[in-house]
Amino acid sequence: MNIIVNDSQFFSMMLRPISSLALPDTVISQLKNHGFCYVNDILDESVLQFVSASEATCIDAIQEARICCKVPKSFSALDILQEELLRPKITTLSQALDNILDGGFQCRTVTELCGAPGSGKTQICMQISINVQLSESKNGPGGQTLYIDTRSGLCIARLKEMATACRVCFGGQNFDIDRILEHIIVTRPQSIDELSTVLENFNELDKNCQIRLIIVDSLSFRRYSIEDTLQRTQKCFRILDKLNKLATRFNLSVVITNELVNSFNGNDDLVPAGGLLCAQRVHKRFMLTRLDDNKFAARAMKTPTMPEVSSKFQVTAGGIRDIM
Repeated sequence: MNIIVNDSQFFSMMLRPISSLALPDTVISQLKNHGFCYVNDILDESVLQFVSASEATCIDAIQEARICCKVPKSFSALDILQEELLRPKITTLSQALDNILDGGFQCRTVTELCGAPGSGKTQICMQISINVQLSESKNGPGGQTLYIDTRSGLCIARLKEMATACRVCFGGQNFDIDRILEHIIVTRPQSIDELSTVLENFNELDKNCQIRLIIVDSLSFRRYSIEDTLQRTQKCFRILDKLNKLATRFNLSVVITNELVNSFNGNDDLVPAGGLLCAQRVHKRFMLTRLDDNKFAARAMKTPTMPEVSSKFQVTAGGIRDIM
């Protein structure tokens, strides 16, 4: 869907004649002679070669005009709502869990799954790395997954077991286990810097794939290898900022897992690593808890559309399912 920009000031500036700028007549004449008639025409750096270096005020005026033209675009609330409603969502195959996720893991959204070891974080990640491949006709994005496995905890045999159980979801007729596994690209960075490098090179990877889901399992595992607290925090924030940009630019969903650590309040409480500073850089945050052998609960800690409610689900041999 193309969003219509309703910023009349932006367009009027772009189409403003250069003769209306505070430039000497000689410079305006030079620019016009080379085909530069409007503000939009002088955005290219090559225009400066036609202005004498001694005319610094002219260069400043051109640069100022460029800054004015780079005012962020604005959208109506209705445009944004319509765009959000059309964003693809990735189902978990648990209706109860999908409900608390507002329909599933949404594209252009960064979702954080927090919890202690064994709380179901990786199980959910494996399930959606399969489900993202559901075609649009089956209400899926129909894309591939970049699975960033920082803990080396991804079990391919378990992934194959879950994929096999999804035969009915995929229609069965053209179901190919090898193809499903082939469309889950796994990388295992050994440091926070390697993780950053993977994200920086995402453009090259996406040229040959149609990635609609990035999973970082987990974000906090490698960050504690950095002893300096400030440096560790800065690098973590850069990664989250990059993930946000990738989610928006490529219209994909980002899911990160996060461990629990002791809080600093002296009560031995367990809180998500990174605390509120990390929470501010994700769109949604959920806390996962194990209830018994195969039953789990997810609680919404941060979400713009849902109250702080909980939902139960189970992990079966076939993957994430509702509790019957």
